[in-house]
Amino acid sequence: KFQENSVETTCTVESYTSRSCSYDCNCYTDSNNKRRCSTCYGTKYDYIATSDLCDGKSLTQKSDDSNGSCPQTPRSIGYSATCWVHCEEDIFSYSSPGELIGWSIFIIVLGGCCCCGGTGISCNRICCSDRY
Repeated sequence: KFQENSVETTCTVESYTSRSCSYDCNCYTDSNNKRRCSTCYGTKYDYIATSDLCDGKSLTQKSDDSNGSCPQTPRSIGYSATCWVHCEEDIFSYSSPGELIGWSIFIIVLGGCCCCGGTGISCNRICCSDRY
């Protein structure tokens, strides 16, 4: 529904919360041509913003949008940027609806790879488990 009904506008950060996240770092390819990485930790941010288009109501960041990269740099209170809003559902996204659809397709394909028997077998050179 968000993809169909969101409208491009400007959002201004009203507040945010932080949460910890993990990501691959210090990656290298070993002598067996296998990718090896350490796990590093950082912070992600979930925002509450306002938009004049939604009569100044507080809008919650769409969960698909807040699950982006790790680590993130916080946007300061009062920061304004282009966003897409769905005023009836009180949500917004910094990603265009097209980007969200693209990420959804990527995640479904990657999930299919990871679930191919749960064996850690590489699917098209993407190995979803047995990383270490």
